[in-house]
Amino acid sequence: MTLSRVLDLVDELNRTKQIAVGSGSPAFPTTQIDAPSVAFDDAVTAVWTWYEEEFRHDRLFLTARADRAQKAILRDFSALLDGQRHLKQHAGFSRSVQAMAWRCEASTTGDEPSDAELLQALLSELVTALAALASVAETVGRDVAGRDAWSGHEARTPESEVRAVLADIGRDALPQQRIDTIVRRFEGHPKLKHAQTPRDRTRIAAVVAIEMNLSPLPVSHSEILDEFGVIGDPSGIALLLVAHGVQEAGFTGTRLLPALRRAWGGIHSNNAPRLGN
Repeated sequence: MTLSRVLDLVDELNRTKQIAVGSGSPAFPTTQIDAPSVAFDDAVTAVWTWYEEEFRHDRLFLTARADRAQKAILRDFSALLDGQRHLKQHAGFSRSVQAMAWRCEASTTGDEPSDAELLQALLSELVTALAALASVAETVGRDVAGRDAWSGHEARTPESEVRAVLADIGRDALPQQRIDTIVRRFEGHPKLKHAQTPRDRTRIAAVVAIEMNLSPLPVSHSEILDEFGVIGDPSGIALLLVAHGVQEAGFTGTRLLPALRRAWGGIHSNNAPRLGN
């Protein structure tokens, strides 16, 4: 029954989005959840992948338009889902006590809860979160400005944002697998949730795209920091970024350090660095 309610809410969200935007949401992993004798940890992985990755684009849009109570529900469910996922996958998880306590509360007999009991408890929590999102979606769908905003958000997918930055730096011909990796790094960037405008998101996409396109330097970072006397100095990160920039400008191999000295010296003398040959 709980799974049926989840699917009803997913279908409701999908219909609302279809009417407002003209496209639907990613399908819920029903076959994985409803499989005979499914292990709870496998179910957690399936739900997490759908909710945190596949459904993430729509969820973030709706969460930003939720009221305080709805945001609290969504925040609590994300914390719960993350806790159950990390409990299995990461030893020494910092919130393992809370995650285990939730599992104990899921038992209906007082004994160690079964996988079926845990799954029902998780799906019940998911129902609460999806009901909040469905309520927000209904409100947004009734408003012309809301529908326009949703359409704009739908067109601005994480991949399209990343590809725009890659095109600007001449790297848009990367293999799809590499682009997918950059997109995942972009979506997981801790500052993305605080981005207020498309420009904010573009700045974050640029940081990730540039970082993912940097080639390793010919010498270790410690050698460069030692060469310039900045080991342990906060300016060291700036020096390394300049080193990467110098290398990308074509000063590779043994030419890197001489060019880096000229560039770094120019920065500190407030003159434009003249790399030369």
